Amino acid sequence: MEVNVPLAPVSASELLIKNDLKLRRMFSTTAVAGAHCEACGWALPTEEAYPSHAETRQEEPAIITLQPGKRAPVHLTQTLLMQQYRSTWISEEHVCTGEQRARHYPKWAMTATKSHKFDDAVALEFGHWDKQAMGVDEVPFVILLPHQNGTAEYGLVGLVATNTPNHVVAYIPSARRKDTEWVMIDGMVQKCSGSP
Repeated sequence: MEVNVPLAPVSASELLIKNDLKLRRMFSTTAVAGAHCEACGWALPTEEAYPSHAETRQEEPAIITLQPGKRAPVHLTQTLLMQQYRSTWISEEHVCTGEQRARHYPKWAMTATKSHKFDDAVALEFGHWDKQAMGVDEVPFVILLPHQNGTAEYGLVGLVATNTPNHVVAYIPSARRKDTEWVMIDGMVQKCSGSP
């Protein structure tokens, strides 16, 4: 797979995805863009609004990086996630006068949106503050993201944690009992633990 360790977890993931066709498909992302009018609700078809962004498959894999602030763990919310895959601005080139919906009014700048839709898998990376790993305050078991067919729930499959700059541990959730049990893989050692 041409992945030489040691590497940061996200760098290793990027190389694995790049070198494996099935992983590339699983972690693929598509960019879409469009424009709509906030006044009357009319939406300009994507092909007309931004032809260069109409369903464009991206080269980079579906890895969302969230940076912590003020030496504190990331507090993961749907709003914070949305800021990473969606941007909105007032379009200067697209205006609406309401005639599409028979509601005539002076020219109104339309709202443009560029967003990403994801395929079967997405990796979340929680960054560092300086050289200190901060992580996330709560591990999400399910997140909502735009999918090729609308919105989909993405469930947690695994977690890679770094507790020192040179030490990486993997955790795999297992729901065999009442509570979630984590299988910890640390080098050649594998054992169960309550939580990471």
